[in-house]
Amino acid sequence: MLRRCRNTLCTWTMAWMFLACLPVSAQLVDGGRSDYQIYSSPSATKTEQFAARELQTYIAQISGATLPIVHEATPDGKLIYVGFQNVPPTLLGALKPASFGKEEYIIQRVGDGLLIAGGQPRGTLYGVIGLLKDHFGCRWYTKEVTKIPRAATLQLGNLPDRQAPAFASREPWYKEAYDTHFAVHNRLNPSTVPVPENMGGSFIMYPFVHTFNRLVPVEKYFGEHPEYFSLVDGKRQNKHFGAQLCLTNPEVVRIATASVLRWIEEHPEADVFSIDQNDGYGFCECENCAALDEAEGSQSGTVLNFVNQIADVVAEKHPEVRLQTLAYVYSEVPPKTIKPRPNVTIRMCHYAYCSAHAIGQCDDHLPFVERLEGWSKITDSITIWDYFTDFRHYLIPYPNFESVINHPRFYAERNCTGLFAQGSNVREAGGGEFSALRAWVFAQLMWDPYQDGWALIDEFVENVYGPVAPFIAEYIQLAHAAVKPQEITFSIFTNPDELTYITPEFIAQSEAIFRKAEAAAQSDPALLRRVELAHLPIHYARLCFFAIGGRAYLSDAEMPAVLVEFQRIVADHKIKQLGEGFGEEAIVEFVARVENAPDFVTDWWIIGPFDNTDRRGYDTIYPPEKGFDATGNYAGVGGKMLPWAAYENKLNAYIDFAKLMSPADEGVAYAYRIFEVAQDTDMSVGLGSNDGIKLWLNGELLFESKASRTAAPGQEIVTLSLKQGKNTVLVKVDQLGGGWGFYFSK
Repeated sequence: MLRRCRNTLCTWTMAWMFLACLPVSAQLVDGGRSDYQIYSSPSATKTEQFAARELQTYIAQISGATLPIVHEATPDGKLIYVGFQNVPPTLLGALKPASFGKEEYIIQRVGDGLLIAGGQPRGTLYGVIGLLKDHFGCRWYTKEVTKIPRAATLQLGNLPDRQAPAFASREPWYKEAYDTHFAVHNRLNPSTVPVPENMGGSFIMYPFVHTFNRLVPVEKYFGEHPEYFSLVDGKRQNKHFGAQLCLTNPEVVRIATASVLRWIEEHPEADVFSIDQNDGYGFCECENCAALDEAEGSQSGTVLNFVNQIADVVAEKHPEVRLQTLAYVYSEVPPKTIKPRPNVTIRMCHYAYCSAHAIGQCDDHLPFVERLEGWSKITDSITIWDYFTDFRHYLIPYPNFESVINHPRFYAERNCTGLFAQGSNVREAGGGEFSALRAWVFAQLMWDPYQDGWALIDEFVENVYGPVAPFIAEYIQLAHAAVKPQEITFSIFTNPDELTYITPEFIAQSEAIFRKAEAAAQSDPALLRRVELAHLPIHYARLCFFAIGGRAYLSDAEMPAVLVEFQRIVADHKIKQLGEGFGEEAIVEFVARVENAPDFVTDWWIIGPFDNTDRRGYDTIYPPEKGFDATGNYAGVGGKMLPWAAYENKLNAYIDFAKLMSPADEGVAYAYRIFEVAQDTDMSVGLGSNDGIKLWLNGELLFESKASRTAAPGQEIVTLSLKQGKNTVLVKVDQLGGGWGFYFSK
């Protein structure tokens, strides 16, 4: 159905040459009957007891045969040993149970004996799941959709089968992946919503991330000791976001070390303890911190020096304990000379790079690859935090499939030991754009990243969407093809009007596909519900564009019905979130923006860019401020002569200077037009800008806001007192990097 990559088969480990000479097939069930029993030792752990029950349950569902669970091994009985306890030497062979990793397992047969066992705490359980999945064909695609084959005879082959996961920590950050049964049966070990201990438990990170304020709380210390916190632009910072610690202050090191030692005592269940910078920027610029960072060529210098001091104390008191720290935003570049201590893991973040193309498919990822290689030279303990959604718009069409299917393999090939895939973890029941699909595909690839990712997508679509799968596959192909060109790029903080692949043509084609899919699913309410959820991102995109003047995507006549459909699906699936940090009120506000979408002014004369070095251009009086001359030519950035140009955005109301002007990384630009009225009148207009904005009416400065922000309609409401006849309006917008443009509504 979908384009497939080269298939790489899983590698089965043959541990002992003599086993190759033994029969490798076993008939566990014949015609719905079985002579086998499941042996669970009286000393089995709770997880192993759970594994035995799961094996019994699913063999019964598949074949109709209920194998009894016994706790005493009879010499002449046919037994399936679940766990290493009391396994006969002939069945154990040369295996050394202590050599198995925490989640590594073996499935092997000798004579009539079958062994499913692995390391503690989850190896044996994952062996049972592996038997059910890889040998019997069971699948757990979503909370509601599973595939349990029916077969009266169960035959085992391809043994022994020894496997271990590619990554020690495996967590797709989707609500769908945190369902306990989904996580267990897809062999995930999430930390943020852990699996209960009696069902195997999880890989626990404590605290989860961004821990500086927990190490040295600002509420406790800032009043008397502001010097403990980062110095930014000459001021000590006391914010939770965008502020850090003064990492070269010995007292900060002492207090933080005590906090970590307390965590270790209070949380023996944790696999790793996090010493992580707070979110945002705000690193310390004091003399000592600045000197160390300059010497190391990165703010990772002060971070790692700080972490290493704590790690030394921890290693002495708790040699078995591991710590981890972020290489994130300002600390992504590795230091020149400082190396992580042996008990420190680097948690490197693939942050805000191209999402349209995978690592290796476009040059945007090259800095990350270089930095990962740099860290790999100084440590062999690196985990990855990667990002796979639009954090402002969880519901927008976001075809990042190449990243989803290729990044796990890229990280495994570089010996990274963990993967956290941050996606659309939508409150309260999930429902982000294809989030269930991504959750399942990630689960498979985090265990074995050498599988064919497109084949996994095919499999999910075929089994979850059944008779309408061809339509869903057609849409995925359409979306994937739309972002394949090298010039298409988008990141994790992108607004719909910046997603150039979402054209009116793309929306029209998508809408036609989903209408056919919904028509074909009418007789199956559960299937129809899944199709409608897949359709929801197209509704959302159309409504987003309508709210910013995009009538080419959704007409005034169509809007009410589409909005009703959007609200119905959102309510039906209990979707409570549109993006990260947004609560349920954001959905209400979004609906109100659509319902009250104003008329926008989209035709202007424009000119630019003029110089804005150090943001001096915002207050510099350039020629357009002295009067409009359609034939004028003025010196802009780099001395380039700039003419006025007539422009109209026919797709939406955003006047996007970043797309229209080059260079667009720093500058100011102007837009001019005439409003003609039959009599004196006041006109209320809405302004939205990225970044600062000024507005002149009939040559007089009426409004200014030296903002630094993302543009949205109606960020300011300004009243224009128009005189009878022609009135001139001049808008000036400056650029600080990233987006650049404005909205003007009336």
